[in-house]
Amino acid sequence: MYSFCTYLVEQFKQIDKSAWLETMKAAHQRYEAEYPGRTLHPDQIFAWNDCFDVLQRVLAAFPYPDFYIVFEYMLYQENGCRPDVLLVSSDQVFVLEFKHKDHATDADIAQADMYSRFMSTCHVESRGKEIITCLVLTTSKSKEEYLDGSIHFVSEIGLKKLLKTRVKAPQKTLDIEKWEASIYEPDKSSLRAMIDMFEKGELPHLKTARSSKIPVAAAFLKKVTAVAKAQKEHWLCIVSGVPGAGKTLLGVQYIYEMRKPDSPYKNANAAYVSGNGPLLKVLQGQLKYPTFLMKAPDFVKSYNQKRLKETELVVFDEAQRMWSEEQMKEKHRGDFSENQQIIDILSSPDWSVLIALIGEGQEIYKGEDGGIEAWVKALPSTWKVACSPKYEEDFKHCQAKELQVEPSLHLNVSIRSQGAEQVSNFVNALLDNKLEEAKKLYHEIKKKHFRMYVTQDFKAIKDYCHILYDGRDDKRYGCITSSQNPKVKRDTNIARWFNDLPTSLASCCQMKVSQSEFDVEGLELDLPVVGWFDDLMWQDGKWVPYKKNWSGQMEKCVPGTPDYRYRINTYRVLLTRGRDGVLIYVPNKENLMPVYQVLRDVGIGELQ
Repeated sequence: MYSFCTYLVEQFKQIDKSAWLETMKAAHQRYEAEYPGRTLHPDQIFAWNDCFDVLQRVLAAFPYPDFYIVFEYMLYQENGCRPDVLLVSSDQVFVLEFKHKDHATDADIAQADMYSRFMSTCHVESRGKEIITCLVLTTSKSKEEYLDGSIHFVSEIGLKKLLKTRVKAPQKTLDIEKWEASIYEPDKSSLRAMIDMFEKGELPHLKTARSSKIPVAAAFLKKVTAVAKAQKEHWLCIVSGVPGAGKTLLGVQYIYEMRKPDSPYKNANAAYVSGNGPLLKVLQGQLKYPTFLMKAPDFVKSYNQKRLKETELVVFDEAQRMWSEEQMKEKHRGDFSENQQIIDILSSPDWSVLIALIGEGQEIYKGEDGGIEAWVKALPSTWKVACSPKYEEDFKHCQAKELQVEPSLHLNVSIRSQGAEQVSNFVNALLDNKLEEAKKLYHEIKKKHFRMYVTQDFKAIKDYCHILYDGRDDKRYGCITSSQNPKVKRDTNIARWFNDLPTSLASCCQMKVSQSEFDVEGLELDLPVVGWFDDLMWQDGKWVPYKKNWSGQMEKCVPGTPDYRYRINTYRVLLTRGRDGVLIYVPNKENLMPVYQVLRDVGIGELQ
């Protein structure tokens, strides 16, 4: 299914509204089968009614019969998102997003902008066409359009005027079936942006590599790729690494090398796939929205819908997050694991390389604990494996044709902080209740000028950050906390939070919005401010995790359970996000005083 329904404009003018609504409802049922849980709500039906009425009036005197009107066109690579209406000819695409209101919110603008960028940079059959994007505010009485960037803000009257002045007579008849079935592929500007980012600058939240392990690992992966192509083989390469070791950087850099215009693999359609949604949004913001960055379900759906060319090279980041066979059945997505889906896709071409980047010790999602076993189980006997020594035992008895253990595929040196390779070890010792070991490691960290302070004064934190980074537009600092904390804002534009300049109201540096462990895993700030919450307490000489129960009250987690590990691992993630340091804010509450004291006891200084 490409869209909910498509008509020539002249056909739409004659259609009965009730029949059209039934068509839309039936299409939504098919859509829900592909995306379980996205039920049809009354407000959606109201929005369709509103949209239909406005379009019937606006298009009543529309003079060009060769235009098509496409409702709810499905963007598989964008997790099934759907622009409300596309008005399409051989030369133009009007992206029309309808809102029953008289003003647009930031979320409305971001949504319309995403659709506009997708159609202009990723949708091959729209390449070369004029893309005009409109937010149609159906209760607005304004007679004039308002242009902000590439988005036209229009009322019903304004839309009618805009179409009258901007629509061009089509030069030829559009093959609408071909257009709707268009493949997704990055345009040259997206590729150029990625190349410029690597060759002329930095990826602000990734490209800070000073580790000698990354070039060695990269060289090995390029060698495997050459062998796979020359000998028509299929390879799975398993890369492991401590937090901040540069796994994501290694993966993005590999895609960059494969997609360069002079690369012998430029036609292999290298793709970067991840289970980490916030990371993808930040990367898309930095790399100007390249199509080769996508979530695992979007990659599979786009491939199955023939929206992607045959793909020989895939980097899968956060590969331990793959859904198991049980989870897939539970979500009605099949009776096989996501691992098996990816393996099957890459078994189709004559040769392929799948690079799985696996984080260790920071499992915060349901199902992550057994991630490596799923890869072992999914591997066919025709494939070869190169793995980090960390997973040698796991793959020793797999059915692969060949197993190669490669030391360079374990990145054991943190590049995230300023030379402070012991930060991860310190955090592990602290959270594993090994306080004497933590004290020794803290002294090593301090020698490297890694700024780690604790305070109960939030104003002192704000003042410190503003003074430290005064005049540094390249630096990022902001608040992060546990997802159990109600202060976490769920609908933040995470890409703008990370990427915007400090003066932007959406920037993390404004310190007005906190992000959770799910939003920042795999990413970094120069100086994160970790807000301690009541879900990890220091009691009777050890850490005691808590979680919210069904009534919203905090209750102790049972030792040995996944919830117990997830809550402790939350703080492993939060405390290892810093490049220059980390500031810890412990609210001045009686139940958190022991937390403040134990942090001081291991040597962490008080922020003055």
